[in-house]
Amino acid sequence: MNYKSWKETEWIIAIVTVVLGVLFMALKGQVISIALTVLGAMLILLAVKDFIQKFWIAGAIKAGIGLMIIVAGWLFVSIALYGFAILLCVYGCADFYRELKDPIVGEPFGRKLVRFIKPVLTILVGVCFFFHQGATVDVVFLIAGIVLAVDGVLMLVSCILRR
Repeated sequence: MNYKSWKETEWIIAIVTVVLGVLFMALKGQVISIALTVLGAMLILLAVKDFIQKFWIAGAIKAGIGLMIIVAGWLFVSIALYGFAILLCVYGCADFYRELKDPIVGEPFGRKLVRFIKPVLTILVGVCFFFHQGATVDVVFLIAGIVLAVDGVLMLVSCILRR
């Protein structure tokens, strides 16, 4: 790839990153629903292609998986989020226990407090994922959208300054 085409690619990546960030901020948790629907539809289209080419078994499997993703996709996401929430809580508790078990002698109170912030926040995020999945997913996508948008804008600024 020559330098000119790389510069054009950088512009495209920067713009797509900003657009994705804005979409994540605007749609939040709906991004998962859209992605699941698109994935299911793509699998169904691939199944139709397989049926046309007379690959009956592969087509049936793809169609079944595609329909299952469209119909029950959120169930799989919900189960995965419950598992993730439990793992976060266990990790936070283990981290908290480790901090309690190995105290640093003579450590100032402020540093002790800072050492316990990470495990406590990890447990709180796990509890939020467990009891408030929708709102927590929205917050995660909102934060991811902000990060993507800022990253895209910084890439655009970098492209402009290199002109």
